[in-house]
Amino acid sequence: MIKTTRKCGFCRDEVVLEDGKSILIKGKYYHYDCFINKETNRKRGSLTLKEATELAKSNLEENREYIRDLVYKNKLFMWLQRKYDLVVIPTYVYQKIADIFNGSWKDLTTPIPPEDLYDMFLRQWKNLEKINIGNINKGKKMAPEARLNYDISIIINKSSSYYEWKRKQQEQQIEILQSLESSSPTSNFRSSMSVEEQTNTAKNDLSQYLEEI
Repeated sequence: MIKTTRKCGFCRDEVVLEDGKSILIKGKYYHYDCFINKETNRKRGSLTLKEATELAKSNLEENREYIRDLVYKNKLFMWLQRKYDLVVIPTYVYQKIADIFNGSWKDLTTPIPPEDLYDMFLRQWKNLEKINIGNINKGKKMAPEARLNYDISIIINKSSSYYEWKRKQQEQQIEILQSLESSSPTSNFRSSMSVEEQTNTAKNDLSQYLEEI
């Protein structure tokens, strides 16, 4: 299992960012309990337990998206290194991915966050493998870093299809919830299905958007 870790500024042990309770203040990471302990036991200006708890909750909310991006960046880069058999991600590829994250890459009109890029690679991997095999059969075998750069371009070219599928999936989930709230369980087949079953069906429909690349 891929873990994203930092060193706790209080106890110096490992902070696992995936736990969802990591505190980030002034560039330092803390376990939730360590942060409470630190703030309530300062020699000067210590906080009450209530004050420290409220500060921790506020900090968690403020940094939620930032830490989530860190987690998915780590997942993405670790996954890419493993799948493409790379010791490190080449600088030019790393910069390209960074430009994709912030939306400055020339072929993009909007940023693609780390979570979405990671999801795209996971969903497209079988297709990317087929394309690579096809290229090898044509005598176009690429070095791992060149193939990664090539595959990123394929992913980016399909990003509009991915977001179209994602939008339709979100709309379908809203329709499902509205249907379940307003209809009797026996009124129709869709309302008798669980939300999980219908959501899984929506996810499987991604193939109609991304099958051909």
